[in-house]
Amino acid sequence: MCFDQFVRSRASLEHDPKACSVKFDGVSCWPETPSGRVRIIPCFETFNGVRYDPSDFKRTKKYAVCEKNRGTG
Repeated sequence: MCFDQFVRSRASLEHDPKACSVKFDGVSCWPETPSGRVRIIPCFETFNGVRYDPSDFKRTKKYAVCEKNRGTG
């Protein structure tokens, strides 16, 4: 599924080479994100037998920053 998402994003006419590409971190599939933006994805309600409180933002959301100058140097 994540690989398919990666292939579709690369084949898209709207693909930005400076964007952070689709990425699988071993647990979650991160969507393509425009340069200079933050991507936020929800965590699982239960992971490896540990239940997380959905009202606790820091423990139930994962985020990554796509740096503005990612495509340069």
